[in-house]
Amino acid sequence: MLRQVLEMRDLLAVRRMSVADLRDLQSQRLRETVRHAADRVPYYRDLFRAAGVDASSIRTAEDLRCIPVTTKADLVAAGEKARALDVETRRCTRKSTSGSTGAPLRLLSTPAEDRAHNLIVFRSLLAMGFRPFDRLAVMSALGAHQTRAYQRLGLYRSRNISRFASPEQQLLELQRYRPTFVWGYATVARTLLPFVDDQLGRIVKPRVYINAGEVLDPHLRARLREHLSAELTDLYGSTEVGIVAAGCRAGRRLHVNADVLVLECIGDDGSFAPGELGAAVVTCLGPRAMPMIRYRVGDIFRFLDGPCPCGSPMPAMEAPIGREADGLRLPDGRRLYPGECGAFVGCREVLQYRFTQEAPDRVRVQVVLRDEATPATMAHLRDRVAAYLGESVQAQVEVLKEFPGHAIKFRTFVGDRAAPR
Repeated sequence: MLRQVLEMRDLLAVRRMSVADLRDLQSQRLRETVRHAADRVPYYRDLFRAAGVDASSIRTAEDLRCIPVTTKADLVAAGEKARALDVETRRCTRKSTSGSTGAPLRLLSTPAEDRAHNLIVFRSLLAMGFRPFDRLAVMSALGAHQTRAYQRLGLYRSRNISRFASPEQQLLELQRYRPTFVWGYATVARTLLPFVDDQLGRIVKPRVYINAGEVLDPHLRARLREHLSAELTDLYGSTEVGIVAAGCRAGRRLHVNADVLVLECIGDDGSFAPGELGAAVVTCLGPRAMPMIRYRVGDIFRFLDGPCPCGSPMPAMEAPIGREADGLRLPDGRRLYPGECGAFVGCREVLQYRFTQEAPDRVRVQVVLRDEATPATMAHLRDRVAAYLGESVQAQVEVLKEFPGHAIKFRTFVGDRAAPR
């Protein structure tokens, strides 16, 4: 317990650092990370050797660009070579990615890594305004919450509500628990809203609603805002790299956890893309059972320039707008992602939708409607889709009663690998 208190103190102190001191701390931890990977992890030792990279030459975040990017497929193929040789696997936590975008990656983490992850989550919640007597509901696929000592005293309480429970049961648990913070997932929100006619505020009245794990598209964000008088913010991370960034109360931006990771924004040609949309590439700092160095997470985002009104030294970014595989790449050169899809914003008839790119100039749009699909409704939807996609794309609008399957993460966009890049 004392160790956690001291580690939390150090994590909170980072928020009061100068930008220069934070950069120095990041560089120091980066050097330790690369040295550990070169000495202890066969995958990275071989990767550095093949690329002609001397681990001692990597001293700052800018130096990382000479190291090849690693993908999930690379680590899946590497198997045990991606693990540190000196890790005690019997003491490690085992988890895996969801597999929603390919083969799942099996991961290991030490007790120290798990503890650090939990503290970063807690720091993120505090930055979002989490107070000692707040109640947090996590709408997740996890098991029962493990109550900590301070929670037994009624402080910083939280409860997991399984997304695998029926919608009625989830809503009942929310109503009984009366959370002041809700940690939600877009797929869960889409499932629950029709059961309360979009008026989630009748069931729960949180002060803050946190979107995590998926992109909250403008259509769904608007539905939540209409009847839920809560501050909507985002928490960005992944199973592989942990919490990357957390929402700032001073505006619609997220602050990157630059003391525990390096985040890069990479263009299609591998170049750094300041101020432009690019793919997230993350390097986790500190020795790890399974290091992540220049790991391509696959989310599309952009950095934001300038100091934040909140005074944080952490770099700022916008919430990701989608995954690389989900982008629609159109013949006229445009790229569309779910986080910026305004096709159905304000369209109350639509409960759920999916854009599937079947060819560079052909997109199928499936929708689940609140009421009957009248000719007037269909004409209205076709007009919206045509305005969104443009004249260069043929669009077919199809009405479904429901989408088949029970995916943990529902994909609103499905890109076409054959589309122009």
